[in-house]
Amino acid sequence: MRDGLKLLLLLGLMAVSSASARADEIRVAVAANFLATARQLETAFEAEHDHEVTLIAGSTGLLYAQIVQGAPFDLLLAADQVRPESLEEAGLGVAGSRFTYAAGQLSLLVPGRQGDANELGQVLQQARRIAMAQPALAPYGLAAEQALTALGLDDETAHRRVYGLNVAQVYAVVITGNADAGFVARAATHQNVVPADFRVIDVPTELHAPVHQDAILLSGASDPIAARRFLDFLRSPPARALIESAGYSSVAP
Repeated sequence: MRDGLKLLLLLGLMAVSSASARADEIRVAVAANFLATARQLETAFEAEHDHEVTLIAGSTGLLYAQIVQGAPFDLLLAADQVRPESLEEAGLGVAGSRFTYAAGQLSLLVPGRQGDANELGQVLQQARRIAMAQPALAPYGLAAEQALTALGLDDETAHRRVYGLNVAQVYAVVITGNADAGFVARAATHQNVVPADFRVIDVPTELHAPVHQDAILLSGASDPIAARRFLDFLRSPPARALIESAGYSSVAP
């Protein structure tokens, strides 16, 4: 697994290094769970500014590793608070630029009729294969792991888990029938057309740490002024309304 992660990191670095950033381009590393929403924000921002936004999506853990290795990103829209804070402390993120742009809801996607949280434990006990994002790479995967522990199902489900690099992969695994249940971001069920024969069960927030997603300006930004404009846009009422419509809570100041 460690060698596989190293290979993914290397391939990611090759991809982001293959194209040089233009002066009017803002390169945004964005957590995979937020990609669909980021594309809508990109369109709205570009309609009002003379800057082009380029989105590079992946799990927060891999994006963080690429930044540490020198990937030429201007901004990070993470799915957690830990990695943006670590970048700030290491001097790779601009001090004072970090803020929480969204809060996510962890949900369980399963085949069947509509359900509620009262069924969560029963569904997880009956599922033969439970999909989740890698806890070491994806904050929603970590939240899923914490929820299983809180439900007393950590050891019992260990041999039935299948892992994806991010929640987008988990969503695809469940929809294609390769898992009986999968932990995803609630926003994924807003952004995709969930088939009628699937249900979404929201995981009670008391079962895991809050999934607060932070943004930060990176110290190596090629155009810090343009990048800050995009961060300012994330705090604007139109952007916050869009984020909320996508299934997140908007908590930006």
